[in-house]
Amino acid sequence: MRRMAFLGFIANLLILTCGGAVLSAPSAPEKVIVANSGSHALIIWDATDTAGDLAAKNALDAGAIHDLELRSLKLLAASLDGLPHAQTISIRIVYRQTNANGSYGTQTFEGAVPVAQLSMPIAIARAHKSEWLAPQLAAALPSGVEVRTYDSSNGGS
Repeated sequence: MRRMAFLGFIANLLILTCGGAVLSAPSAPEKVIVANSGSHALIIWDATDTAGDLAAKNALDAGAIHDLELRSLKLLAASLDGLPHAQTISIRIVYRQTNANGSYGTQTFEGAVPVAQLSMPIAIARAHKSEWLAPQLAAALPSGVEVRTYDSSNGGS
């Protein structure tokens, strides 16, 4: 549990310090960070372009979050080849929140806001890899995938 918390801390720190400039997974046009501790891999998806727009319009409802979860499976599947020793894998969906700042007269960065996290044994991810890499989104999450959604009303806690 400590290792997973540490991976989450490091990944969030990278998002904060890099200002969104993150590594891209092979074949994935989205911005992701892959942290691998050996037995557990954590992928952080910077979904600012999608989730940030929805949050700004107050449209980040359960249906939109579910759509983001299904989209995240494509990024997870695209990252699997680089994780030969992982036994479990998680993908955390975050967006970079900005706000108008009168002092600076421009948008300022307020932090990375978590939206949801999907976790599963790596065997489930490998079994569904080709399905998740298909052009259409998966119809549903397979059994064995643990989903945690974050409450956006209190900064994602």
